[in-house]
Amino acid sequence: MSDLQGLFVKKLFIGLCAGLILTVSACKKETDGETEVPHGNPEQVILTVNGIPITENQTDGKLGAYLFYNPYATEDQIRGARKSIALSVAESILIDEKMEKEGLVLSEEEKLLAGKYLEFFYKDATWVKKNAEYKNISEEEMYKDNLLEYKKMKILSIQPDIEKPTANELNRFIEENRSIYGEKPERKTVYQILVRYEGEDPSSSEAAVEKLEKAREELKEGKDFRSVAKKYSDLDPEESASFLGVLWKDCLYYGEAVAETVWALNPGEYSAVYSGEPGSCSVFYVEDILPEEKLPETELRQWAELLLILQKNEIRYHLLFEDLFKEAEVIYSLEYDAVPGV
Repeated sequence: MSDLQGLFVKKLFIGLCAGLILTVSACKKETDGETEVPHGNPEQVILTVNGIPITENQTDGKLGAYLFYNPYATEDQIRGARKSIALSVAESILIDEKMEKEGLVLSEEEKLLAGKYLEFFYKDATWVKKNAEYKNISEEEMYKDNLLEYKKMKILSIQPDIEKPTANELNRFIEENRSIYGEKPERKTVYQILVRYEGEDPSSSEAAVEKLEKAREELKEGKDFRSVAKKYSDLDPEESASFLGVLWKDCLYYGEAVAETVWALNPGEYSAVYSGEPGSCSVFYVEDILPEEKLPETELRQWAELLLILQKNEIRYHLLFEDLFKEAEVIYSLEYDAVPGV
């Protein structure tokens, strides 16, 4: 991965791979299978920025992500997390004020384009949703965060004292990174029937395999995949034909063996029993093939130029937005003034 790619990932997204390989263990606070998030008080102000109050309930959305990775956080640590999240909300307010001051107005088409860049990076909107789930935030928050970063790069790009890429640098970057930022390869929509078993007793895994073989026999008879999945899967009844994801040939989020198994299937076909992970077996099913997509060249060039400007002016980028806070009137409430952020 190039320095620019690494910078881009660090700035705009939390990597999906990290989320997918994360073990969601018993140390996670749970209520009905979900992270327990204490609701904030809508009247309790954490801080005001330029006279605009930010309250506890405005931090609930991202507090879930903090608690997902810090399941045993104390009340003081949770308050510190709320304070840090409130500062990120304040930043979004200051960015919008800066946009207005600079005369920058994003059209609805450009706002949609910022979301499209996110989807091209992850190769499909379904992976944006999966990443949001693993971060324990809403899909809407994912797009809002990306739009905020897009605005920040737009502000940076019009500053008079920045270094801009040459035409040759821009062309070279596009050719070297087109597959990352500007292309979605051919993809397959994949579902699975999953059967779990416990322990290391071979008979347990054999029973799971036998159950899936019965499911495969019914599929051979032409029965509907979803009805068969509902009958045999150990997943939630409403998600029996569990949507595994939109996968492409080199997509290794579930491992090389799964990728090879899935890519050998055509639409309407199902796999042999797959026993890759201890504790479960699966049968995969490919429902459809999504064609390759390419970002229009003008949109790709616009995106690439912003990324290169960010790379060339990273220090200026940080100073620019630090100055926004220095120039703003940020006042903490008495209840939060002495609380350290996280």
